[in-house]
Amino acid sequence: MNTTPLHITAAHISQIKSPAQFVELLRYLLLAEARANEIAMRGVHVPAQLTVSDGGEDARIEWQGGRESTDYVPRRVTMFQSKATSMPKGKCLAEVKADDGTLKPAIRDVLAKGGAYVIFCTDQCTGSRLRDRLDGLEQGIREAAPGEFAGAKLEFYDANKIANWVNLHPSVQVWASEQIVGTPTAGFCSWETWSRNPDLHVSEYSFVPGPLRDNGVPGLAEIMESIAGTAAAPRSVVRVVGLSGLGKTRLVLEAFRPPTSTTLANGDLQRAALAASVLYVPAAVGRAELTRAIIGFRDRQISAVLVVDECDPDSHRQLSNIVRHADSKMSLVSLDFDLERVGDDPLVKLRPVSDEVIRSILAQAYPGLLEPDVGRITTFAQGFPLMAVGLGRDRLA
Repeated sequence: MNTTPLHITAAHISQIKSPAQFVELLRYLLLAEARANEIAMRGVHVPAQLTVSDGGEDARIEWQGGRESTDYVPRRVTMFQSKATSMPKGKCLAEVKADDGTLKPAIRDVLAKGGAYVIFCTDQCTGSRLRDRLDGLEQGIREAAPGEFAGAKLEFYDANKIANWVNLHPSVQVWASEQIVGTPTAGFCSWETWSRNPDLHVSEYSFVPGPLRDNGVPGLAEIMESIAGTAAAPRSVVRVVGLSGLGKTRLVLEAFRPPTSTTLANGDLQRAALAASVLYVPAAVGRAELTRAIIGFRDRQISAVLVVDECDPDSHRQLSNIVRHADSKMSLVSLDFDLERVGDDPLVKLRPVSDEVIRSILAQAYPGLLEPDVGRITTFAQGFPLMAVGLGRDRLA
């Protein structure tokens, strides 16, 4: 089975017509770029509303300390204007101006800080066409703010450059394959596609992070926090094991669930970046091919959170060695029903959940169940969520 994500081309980027989808691509790219370059997540901002007048800004990234720039973020303060439309020279010139002809406030703010202004556009243009667009931006700045920002850092990212940027981050590449091209990959998948697996019952009930059946500590919420916290660090490994039916895969999915708020403030930024970096690998992918792909990621110093399902002890041992390599920027979460500890890697043993959790799941998934049925199913399920879901479905059939 092929685990190589579909190569994104400039033609794929050019076919994007939805402004919301295009800015979502920009969001994924900025989160991945920040995480790969160890930029503090609190500096990434992509506003939720594109139709609200914001002074010429769709996204901004800024940070202090560390490197001065990255391959695709030219300054410590860089503002992006997303345009899922053609932007010839005249439009570029007009784009930097407010209605009264002055420089848009957000652009002025960024340039005054010595930052960069980037048009992020679906146009395909190289050579003279690209130069024309940059000339339009430069002319617009001169006319809107005469003598103020000579030599300002201005960039025009066309479909060719954006495609190259996407292909630098496999997690974004997979997302783009699924969401933009409409071609899911046979091996890796993004968090979003993983969440639509019907076996996880995400559409039937919200995850209930309650206590375990034995009231042991930690509970589900603490386990999820521990998994996500460990995986946030490059070269980290955690193994999640438990009997079939306990909901290991759903638990790990929820540990990386992105925030519902699109403002991405404070701690939400870390969660959003982790979700954007997830590459989920289903059980059907062969070990040899998966190993080759992950070695390739290591050698290219790709930053990603690898979640490998039904990963037997030998496969975990092999993948762990790759992820822990000094050149790696990846982390690994492996899942399996084999309870064996592998080496010294952190181990999470999932145990049956409380009757309280089972009842909450049944109430959401099957609101038509009568209380006597809920009680009997809860007793029979013995803290196994998937057993409860199956019994509830059978009872209403």
